[in-house]
Amino acid sequence: MIQTPKISHPITEKILNSRPSALSMFKDLIGSGMRSPGKSLTKTSYALYGQVPDPKALSHYNKVCGFKSLTNVPVTWPHVMAFPLHIKLITHPGFPYPLAGLVHLKNCIKQYRRLSADEALDIHCTLREGEATSKGKTFDIVTEIHSGGRLVWEETSTNLYRVKATQEKNAPDKQKKFKKLPHYPESVEFDVPADQGRQYAKVSGDFNPIHISAISAKLFGFKAAIVHGMWSNARVLAELDANLPEAFTQTTEFKLPLLLPNTVALSWQHKANTIDFLLTDKLRSRPFIEGSISPLG
Repeated sequence: MIQTPKISHPITEKILNSRPSALSMFKDLIGSGMRSPGKSLTKTSYALYGQVPDPKALSHYNKVCGFKSLTNVPVTWPHVMAFPLHIKLITHPGFPYPLAGLVHLKNCIKQYRRLSADEALDIHCTLREGEATSKGKTFDIVTEIHSGGRLVWEETSTNLYRVKATQEKNAPDKQKKFKKLPHYPESVEFDVPADQGRQYAKVSGDFNPIHISAISAKLFGFKAAIVHGMWSNARVLAELDANLPEAFTQTTEFKLPLLLPNTVALSWQHKANTIDFLLTDKLRSRPFIEGSISPLG
């Protein structure tokens, strides 16, 4: 049996009495969108206790992302449960960056055991300083999920705030050059419909305009609406679900935006105890996400 670690929280937490509503999150986002960059991250963190997955919401999420299990929650579902706390963190007055220009670079999930669909979970979210790079400054949103006082799931979401000097250089529609992509032996293709962003927004609460329609996405420099990176991540895990151990680490890098509609190719390989995966366009020339899955314990 895998021993899950206990985590202490040195930063004083604000404990929320209930999950923030979509309307309150939207108001917070509008109110904080024009913030000027500051020097350091807020020391505030947020927590929600005793959160049980809503069966109807979970069923809808499974359908949108392609998961099949009715007894366990998908490995990416805790991200959705924690998302309102993420919004609370990045809209806090002490958050130093404007929301425009934030880019989700990579994600790391550790599942210490499967979570049941009727399990009460305690959620803790905080921010962690990253590093200064040539493209800007990074920071992490760290989420920990506890059950019965034990850490059962955690996620580190690494984000980049692009500095002005590099925003034009790294514009979303600019062609990027990548090294030759790996060729993995197992693969499957599937369509991603034009409304996929709207469908995922309904189950995740993430109504970022770049995902909702071509018109709203063009306001932010995209040629069309793009699907949420965490939908792509969830869809990959749904496809590989039958091959996954109970406890594992998944690391993902987000490469290029996936414009809607699209047809994509997911390829993967088993190497020792690790699964390497790659999600690309159907010609396998443009990578959307790339990562690996390895067992814990």
